[in-house]
Amino acid sequence: MITYSFQYDKDMAKALAEIAEQRKPEARKRIIYQIILCVCAAILYYLAIALINAEGVSASSIVYIIIATVALLFAIFQKRMRVSMILRGMLREGGSILTAHGTWTFSDESIETDSTLGNGVTYWTAIEKYGDHGKYIYIQRSDGAVFLLERTRLSEAEISELQNLLAKHSIPKD
Repeated sequence: MITYSFQYDKDMAKALAEIAEQRKPEARKRIIYQIILCVCAAILYYLAIALINAEGVSASSIVYIIIATVALLFAIFQKRMRVSMILRGMLREGGSILTAHGTWTFSDESIETDSTLGNGVTYWTAIEKYGDHGKYIYIQRSDGAVFLLERTRLSEAEISELQNLLAKHSIPKD
């Protein structure tokens, strides 16, 4: 059994936002949006070049170039913008995540939560995957909620016991 005490801060909130953005539905949407934006930018660049060849430089060709460039910038920086929006939403909700603290108890049967945001039990069957994210180990439930543990606050024995629990319950590593 492992008991982990947590206190959220902005660094943890940012890590949670990045992990949320990496979930398959969000990543799939981001890729689709990037493809659409790149195709639109290519079409607009083509129209701008066609206009310049036909009429010379005009206001409409410059507008097409500007819009195409903005579309490409959105496609390139979309992940960073989405993480920023998720983080802003988490912090805007009264800042409750930054004042959250409590404990998670990892046992053979479940993960018990006792925190200022609520108490509950998560059975291992509800765990989707786990992985590493920077200095954190994350354990993600199938509903998207995440248990975020700072690796430096765990002993080697606790990390080993946690990995044994995850392996025992056949939780895949991301």
